[in-house]
Amino acid sequence: GEIRVVYVGAGGSIMGKGWSELLRCLAARTVPPALRIRLFGTDTNWAANQRRPLQDLAMDASLGSVVCEEPARVSYGDSMALTAGAHGLLVLGVDDPSYRPSKLQTCLASGLPVLAVLRGDSDLCGLLCRCGPGVHVV
Repeated sequence: GEIRVVYVGAGGSIMGKGWSELLRCLAARTVPPALRIRLFGTDTNWAANQRRPLQDLAMDASLGSVVCEEPARVSYGDSMALTAGAHGLLVLGVDDPSYRPSKLQTCLASGLPVLAVLRGDSDLCGLLCRCGPGVHVV
């Protein structure tokens, strides 16, 4: 079946640089046809008639069929349900090297593999690299 990777958190366009870098890496490789990256709760002020900035970047990278962005904010409880059906979780950083995603502890406690895309000087790089073999920092 599908390989489901889930991102739940705030961000939208502020995650654009790291997200674009991940898309560039995926586009340079053969992406398994069953890979699906689901992005939830990325924008607190999003309305159904507005664009989806991370989905748009995926479309530009010819990876629109791999990515599905649902920007409307989700509750903490709903985020737990969304991650429960995933094969792995995604953490996206921002330009601020001291940024800490609000659901980071939830991701790490899930027991699922975690891929974190962060700035090289992010405070999280060292911490996450010590979390074990299921956490991969790019």
